[in-house]
Amino acid sequence: MRQEIGKRVKFLRQKKGYSQEEYAKLIGQSKAYICKIEAGKSKSIYFHILEELVQEGLFAPELASGSDKERDFRTDRIWRQYRALAATDKDAADYLLTCFENGLHLHLAKNKSGKLKLGEL
Repeated sequence: MRQEIGKRVKFLRQKKGYSQEEYAKLIGQSKAYICKIEAGKSKSIYFHILEELVQEGLFAPELASGSDKERDFRTDRIWRQYRALAATDKDAADYLLTCFENGLHLHLAKNKSGKLKLGEL
């Protein structure tokens, strides 16, 4: 769960265009604290950081990482973001959808050993 929160903090920070140092100053923390959170190594996270993730739609505290509810939450969020992108930039939306489809195809084409079989693409 800590690593997933860390990924979301990093995504939010980068989305807003802040370096780790800038974000740390903005929220009144050290850069080392932000580094620990993003790496999933911090044993605690300040409430106002979680609150910001919730406001941005990047975290729902009642959901445990890896659960079906968590996957549904993430899928719904991605779908909403995709539709918003498609409304403003159809080419970018089509590109991302194609990347997803190609990634899924590659994943499904792997054999049991985890290696991609030639000619299965």
